Amino acid sequence: MWSKKQLDEIQTKLSKYQDAMNSRLLGLLRERVEKILKEQAHQTLVINEHTKQLVASALLDIHAASTRSLQEQTHILTNLATQKQTASVSSINTKDVVTADVLQWSYGMATTTEEAQVFSKIQHDEAQLHKEVAKRITDSLWYEKFDERYETANEAHEKTFEWILQPRQSGDETQWSDFVKWLREGDDLF
Repeated sequence: MWSKKQLDEIQTKLSKYQDAMNSRLLGLLRERVEKILKEQAHQTLVINEHTKQLVASALLDIHAASTRSLQEQTHILTNLATQKQTASVSSINTKDVVTADVLQWSYGMATTTEEAQVFSKIQHDEAQLHKEVAKRITDSLWYEKFDERYETANEAHEKTFEWILQPRQSGDETQWSDFVKWLREGDDLF
């Protein structure tokens, strides 16, 4: 049988062991949290750099496409300036409805089916370029646990960001500008 003194000593030892284990667990937990935070910071930097590269690549593509488009448009305008006779949209005999629509849209710029087709190609290329840029930006935002993050995110409160749509009152001491006024009158980034 154990005496009261022995039981107290054992209880004291167990309490010390428990405190030591709790301290160790807290230390391990802190190390793990710090490691996760460092990994997230690194991933954020990688995502930012990747996004910069994608945007730069997209801008280069846009620049190249714009240059080609500008050259084609310059060629068309040069042809129009040197052409002695003008043709109206109604005098062009075409069965191609799309070309006729483009001719109608580009009236005054395109006077032939070929020029209208160039305009149509420019429009198509520009639309494709916009889609590609949007896709690259969207793809750049994806990360390994994207779906998991989406599934674990709580649904926003119904009044989330409602405050931004309220006009500022006189004497309002908020630190942001009037979003509603900017929507109506602003011409710069918010």
